Amino acid sequence: QNSPAWNLHLLWSKNIEVNNVTVLNPSWSQNGDGIDIDACDGVYLHDSHFDVGDDAICIKSGKDEDGRRHGRACSNLLIENCTVYAGHGGFVIGSEMSGGVHDVSVKNCTFIGTDVGLRFKSMRGRGGVVRNINIENIYMKDIIGDAIIFNLFYAGKPATEADKDGNVEEIPQVDETTPEFRDISISNIICNGAKSAVYVNGLPEMPVSNLSIKDCIFRAKKGIETHYVQNFKQDNVQFIQQ
Repeated sequence: QNSPAWNLHLLWSKNIEVNNVTVLNPSWSQNGDGIDIDACDGVYLHDSHFDVGDDAICIKSGKDEDGRRHGRACSNLLIENCTVYAGHGGFVIGSEMSGGVHDVSVKNCTFIGTDVGLRFKSMRGRGGVVRNINIENIYMKDIIGDAIIFNLFYAGKPATEADKDGNVEEIPQVDETTPEFRDISISNIICNGAKSAVYVNGLPEMPVSNLSIKDCIFRAKKGIETHYVQNFKQDNVQFIQQ
């Protein structure tokens, strides 16, 4: 508890079980993440509680050129039966995901009063691929912002946003520095209160792709808003105006 930065940081490690931990940080503690699973292979996190000042359960794999050079993906993760109270995000991938993240399962978790429920974030310059993510059976209550958010302009501005002179930024070519998020399945989400249900802000040169949201109920002020997403499937998604 009360760490000036990340509380628990698993780095370049393999076959770890984290069971029945409690992590506490003041809600105002910037960078006071609960647990960061960083470029690891085979982690089982379960039956744990987080009440922190930044992202609660966060998946990373290195930052920018350094992360791509090491090329260590974060993979084969199972996260279940965890509870998050205060925190910028309940379950988070990014923004440092330059080595890639794949084969992650999150299930049977509860987020109460968290800024965001499921948070995916990156930006140009990161590179890396996030793929094969399966999230199911999540209960959220009193989410301050978005229940689910994909923001590929983390700490930046969208390409379609003009500067003060009215000039729109030129869309760059896809290269090794372009982050990619694809093949993500989210199901059986119940959100009882949020500012918005789903917000997707992808890159025009690399949209979020193959995103599936099904069997979900959102009670929120706003519904679903998307920018630059391909093959977005919705099945039995209910929205209740808050």
